[in-house]
Amino acid sequence: MSLQLLFTGFYGVLLLIILVLVGFVAFHLFRYSLSRQQAIFSTLFFIITTGVLVCINMIIFSQIPWDALESGATNTVPAVPTPSFRF
Repeated sequence: MSLQLLFTGFYGVLLLIILVLVGFVAFHLFRYSLSRQQAIFSTLFFIITTGVLVCINMIIFSQIPWDALESGATNTVPAVPTPSFRF
C-alpha cells in the first residue's frame, strides 16, 4: 500500500467527519438563533467560511509531493534566498 493511498484514505475520513460536524453546527445555528434573520446570516457565514477553508486545505493537500516523500528525499523544496537589508 502506498503512502499516498493511506493518507488520502485518512484525509477522506477527516473530510467526512468535518462534513458531519458542519451540518451539526449549521443546524444548531439556524435552529436556536434569536431571530430568523440572524439565523440565516450566521448559518450562511459559517458554511461559506468553512467551505473556503476546506477548499484551501484540499488544494494544499493535493500539492504534497508524494513521490519525494516515499523516496526519502530530504530537500524537495527549493531554497528561498533570504533578503539582506542594509541600512
